[in-house]
Amino acid sequence: MNPEFNLYMRSDCHLCEDMLEMLLPYKQSHHIIINLLDIDGSEQLKARYGLKIPVLMFQEQEICHYYFDQQSFLSVLENL
Repeated sequence: MNPEFNLYMRSDCHLCEDMLEMLLPYKQSHHIIINLLDIDGSEQLKARYGLKIPVLMFQEQEICHYYFDQQSFLSVLENL
């Protein structure tokens, strides 16, 4: 089963686009699934994340926010 990561983001967010771009090579090399979740489609998500986006999560664990943290991401991958 391929590991699934959630990327909480919003449209027209350059930090969100940057983080997604950093994740895409891992999608191919490690066969991960990246679920893109636009927080603007949910009042609950907007209240939870607000301006903290992008936020990369694995299950209930926050890996990073604002900027891609490759070390933290790879640590999660290694422990799968």
